[in-house]
Amino acid sequence: MDLQPKKSQGVNMRIVASRAGVSIATVSRFINTPDKVSEDVRERVRVAMDELGYFPNELAKAMLAGYSKVIGLLVPSVINPFFAELVINIESLSRKEGYSLLLMNTQDNAEIERESIETLISYRVSAIIVCRSQNRELYKNIRVPVICFENPVVDCKAIINVDNEEGGFLAFQHLFNIGCKSILHIKGPSTFAATEDRYRGFIRGYETLADKEEVKLDVIELKSDFRGNVSESELELIDNYSDYDGVFVFNDIMATALVRVLIRQGIEVPRDMNVIGFDGSHFSQMTAPTLTTVSQNADLIAESCMRAIKYFRSEKNIEDRGQPIVYEVPAELVEGDSTRKKLRQPR
Repeated sequence: MDLQPKKSQGVNMRIVASRAGVSIATVSRFINTPDKVSEDVRERVRVAMDELGYFPNELAKAMLAGYSKVIGLLVPSVINPFFAELVINIESLSRKEGYSLLLMNTQDNAEIERESIETLISYRVSAIIVCRSQNRELYKNIRVPVICFENPVVDCKAIINVDNEEGGFLAFQHLFNIGCKSILHIKGPSTFAATEDRYRGFIRGYETLADKEEVKLDVIELKSDFRGNVSESELELIDNYSDYDGVFVFNDIMATALVRVLIRQGIEVPRDMNVIGFDGSHFSQMTAPTLTTVSQNADLIAESCMRAIKYFRSEKNIEDRGQPIVYEVPAELVEGDSTRKKLRQPR
């Protein structure tokens, strides 16, 4: 006869404690602060929990503590490879610190963002990381640390900034240094602060030229970030690509879409056109040709987010109401096969 207790949702800490031969307080310490329990006792409690099929009620723990070991993360869309990579980096670091991650895709929609915040608060998350907000007032008086990747919101605790302006400057310098004389910047929507900074840096690169007559520079602003075929249709409306020998696109996914458009128009990259993107996700190295890009260093952004959360979850800092801490992340040019020095003259 099998005398092992059946695994059941009715199992509680009292039953686990009895099986492990320890007190209920010891089981509680094991669950909440395992480093305060001896290795031998940890193993006994762990075995008992496994045999009984007991899992701590995280929501109940959160109700008692006022917060859970969960981090909320809001991104505009994981379709964008950069945000997908950022999510992976943050999730990996969160797990190492003992946190789980609750991901919300806002679709750059203010109402979805509001609903997402309400959900995160109801789960008593330890902190909220916001990647691009459409309603910055929503975060006013939220009683958990709010960490912003660029685009600061009201009452945020920390801001992680990539040097987008320097990235735009690096993009112009690269195109100029490889010999481009007729350059186009395909700019993102002006509602996004990051794309505005990239534009300013790009123009700054042009302004540093001793002889501005040696380079023709044009700028075209798109209305959308990325929406599949809609974005490619917008790129196809630009009908004079053959006038240029270099183009800087405001992000990698749109730069890749541009390469497809150029191929359909019989313009080869990089023979006829040099293309630079911005983001530096792994996606940029999976295209043909691989994309020259300005990397935002998603791993460093994730590390900065976790550093901020650890700082503000510390008891001595959690009530800090001072100015937001700013973490600066450098931009870095990564050369791929979509640019090269020897160019054929523009047609």
